[in-house]
Amino acid sequence: MDRSALSATLSAKLSADLIAKLPLLPTIARLAADRGERVWLVGGLVRDALLGRASLDADITVDGDAMALAKAVADEAGARFVALHDAEPTARVVLDGVEYDLAQWRREDLSGDLRARDLTINAMAMPLTVDGLGEVVDPTGGLADLRDRRVRACSREALADDPLRTMRVYRFFAELDFSIDEDTRAWVRATAPGLADVAGERVLVEWTKTLATSRAASALRLMAEDGVLALVAPELAGSPHAPDVATPEWLDAVAWFDAWSERLEKITPEAARERIANDAVLGDVAMMKTAAALAPATDGDAAAYEEVADRLKASAKFKQRGARTIRLMDEARSAAAEWRELVDEMRCKTPMAEDRRRLVAQYSATTGEYALAAAVLIWACEAVRGGDPPRRLDETHSGWIAYLASMLVGAVEPYAANPILDGETLMRECGVPPGPQVGRLLAVVREEYLAGCIDSPSQALAMVRGILDRESGSPSTSSH
Repeated sequence: MDRSALSATLSAKLSADLIAKLPLLPTIARLAADRGERVWLVGGLVRDALLGRASLDADITVDGDAMALAKAVADEAGARFVALHDAEPTARVVLDGVEYDLAQWRREDLSGDLRARDLTINAMAMPLTVDGLGEVVDPTGGLADLRDRRVRACSREALADDPLRTMRVYRFFAELDFSIDEDTRAWVRATAPGLADVAGERVLVEWTKTLATSRAASALRLMAEDGVLALVAPELAGSPHAPDVATPEWLDAVAWFDAWSERLEKITPEAARERIANDAVLGDVAMMKTAAALAPATDGDAAAYEEVADRLKASAKFKQRGARTIRLMDEARSAAAEWRELVDEMRCKTPMAEDRRRLVAQYSATTGEYALAAAVLIWACEAVRGGDPPRRLDETHSGWIAYLASMLVGAVEPYAANPILDGETLMRECGVPPGPQVGRLLAVVREEYLAGCIDSPSQALAMVRGILDRESGSPSTSSH
């Protein structure tokens, strides 16, 4: 398809589809015309429309006062106005959850503004008028790069102006499944040292977006080859905590997680799969892949992970969740091994109900909200280390994960919300004083309930009284 045909196709698609999804665009066009200003859709919205990808946030370039135009649009539409930058006038208008970012030219004209952007595929624009959309403005060859599925920087200077853009090269490589232009890789190698001066919070945004893709391992491999990874996460090139991390094993662990969605689709029953898919800790993909990269060599030592999180100025949640998941590797490994023994003993994939229920009760008591995340992390680590044949390993672990998820949603979490015995009742009915003993006895009640050995408050109280009698060596004198 030639450039003219591509432009016509894109214009029609944006006019027919995206304007309907971005209802403020006609208002922006009309108010800009009233003010004698011109506006263009730019960047990701144009790129994604050509690729057939959904994009509901709009970047708009204005040849006049972007702040004033944005304020006028927000006032007329009853939308929220947010001033983003004063030095380089940029404002955001938010309506029904959709963001419209309006920015003033930062160069002498539109072509100069586009050429100063990061990548050619992000350096295209379309004029927005009251009559609709015009043809693509493409001063850097972005249309050809989209056609050839190639990530190419607009220039070496564009990368040097903001070294964070070097990471965007790998992010779009992974996100779009494109190749990277060789000149661009050379420019990245030359300008990446500037990342040392970029705020960690900004680096974290690109890091998490890259790791959220299904090609994270491939992107990290290229980052390692180009010297970028050593600047962002030197722990992956070896550290006092993880001297052997610089081996293919860590990349294999990330690649294993890249294919997690495919593994998840094979897990049954559906309720278990849904519980796994909605797990809050496991669902933090970037955190899990960062942990997976460091876990094989650190084997339960979370210090290297915490160093990466600190360098990237990650949130407390990102840091704590990843570190906690890594530190629970021993518990997760032991539980997986016990499940394997149960399977071997029964010579089938369904161990005896009480044994497997008790295993989940004990494991979940130790791991809490990290139960699934730690179990999946161990699966990944064992998969990249070898040992059991891959098919047997996957069958055993997928069976364990599926059963664990089923128990979490069907028993563990309902019990946590509504236990059959609380501390106040236990102390009143059994004469137990406040203190650690109450928690210990409640933990026993929980385990026996989840194992299927008791199912009512009266049975729980009877069991507790029996425990107290045995420990005291005489019958309990509490009320019966």
